[in-house]
Amino acid sequence: MPSKPSMNFTTGSIWRSLMSLSLPAMITIFANLSFVAVDTYFLSRVGLNALTAISFAFPVVALFQMIANALGIAASSIVSRFIGAGDQDQVSVYIASFILLIVVLYLVIMPLGIWMINPLFHLMGVSDEIMPSVDAFMHVWFLGFMFMMLGFVGSNLLRAHGQAKRSAQLQIAGCLLNALLSPLFIFICHWGIRGSAIAGVIARIIMVSSLYHNLFKSYMPNPMASFQHAWSCFSQYSKNILSIAVPAILTNIMGPLSAIWLVHLLAHFGDATVAGFGIASRIEMMAVVPLFALSASVVPVIGQNLGAKFYQRSYDALVNSYCISLCWGLLMTVVLFFSGAYISGLFSNNSNIIQVASLYLMILPCSYASWGLLMMTNACFNSMGLPLYSTALTVVRMLVLFIPLSYIFSTYWHAEGVFVAYALSNFLASGIAWVVGVSQFKSRYVYA
Repeated sequence: MPSKPSMNFTTGSIWRSLMSLSLPAMITIFANLSFVAVDTYFLSRVGLNALTAISFAFPVVALFQMIANALGIAASSIVSRFIGAGDQDQVSVYIASFILLIVVLYLVIMPLGIWMINPLFHLMGVSDEIMPSVDAFMHVWFLGFMFMMLGFVGSNLLRAHGQAKRSAQLQIAGCLLNALLSPLFIFICHWGIRGSAIAGVIARIIMVSSLYHNLFKSYMPNPMASFQHAWSCFSQYSKNILSIAVPAILTNIMGPLSAIWLVHLLAHFGDATVAGFGIASRIEMMAVVPLFALSASVVPVIGQNLGAKFYQRSYDALVNSYCISLCWGLLMTVVLFFSGAYISGLFSNNSNIIQVASLYLMILPCSYASWGLLMMTNACFNSMGLPLYSTALTVVRMLVLFIPLSYIFSTYWHAEGVFVAYALSNFLASGIAWVVGVSQFKSRYVYA
């Protein structure tokens, strides 16, 4: 059976291409984030201990999500260039190679992750009272980590082929299933925070099964031959994948590692401060979904045009993504400044928690436009096959700027100082990204 043709982004309106991918990608990311939002909403009804536990767990979950997301970035970068070059055989083999590599990574990461739960969270400042809830959630979550990796890669592979709508439909189905199972397992079965994790794993298993059924049916005309080829050359294909995935992982994990550091600093100011940050960070993630969707969508557009040697179109896609990021960031600055307290109150009626969340949502949104510029530049470097540039920019943002500034500012201005340091780091790093991103692209392609 011939494989299904992929969408072509080398002709027509660049704006339309970005929107055709970004809008379904927004739904996909909303669906992924809804797993955490649903957990937060229902567990806030269980009690402060459960809400605090999930707030401590969130940065660690995000850390491993970024590993899965980096594999998805590598999938989109590699496969989109082969699609642009018209090499469907390599596309099929790489789909098989990603699946094999994920299984190997899971067998290494899962036991390591379970082993590190207690020492890591104690280092973050989790009290003995909160630790059993954290442990119950994270044990189940790590068992299902393979399906998270498969989900990120599968969604990016479908988007690289232009099937963003189908990817979004499957993500929505998984989201709805999680929303149905979570209250059932948390309240009816009385499993509490462990039930929340079980619901998420079951929903991901079902969603991932549907994702790969679509991929095999449409883009792998001979799955057995593809897997045999991928396994016989596993070392070579894994090296090609990891050459992009590892720098992308290093880039992506800087954010969660900084969040872990941030939670560690906030823990000194009490559980209510950590819980307030937990609520605000979830609201923030929902607010910047369009930026994440755009950064994921610009990769196949730039990648296909680079593969077809349409360098000016690739550059135009980058410039369009910058403009959209600026507009959306400014809009969210205004919206969250005035509505942050109200939205935070939907998750908790504790005045101290709401005060911390509101403070965060008044300060950080001012830097969302800058954060968006940094995302688009990193996505462009991944499309160009230069992920180390993305890593360098993220290291500067988090290790060179945020961690030292947050430590100094927290000493004088407590939680408010930490939040100001985060926003200032976004501003400074985005200026560097703008200069480096545009100059590198022009020197390599537009004026080459």
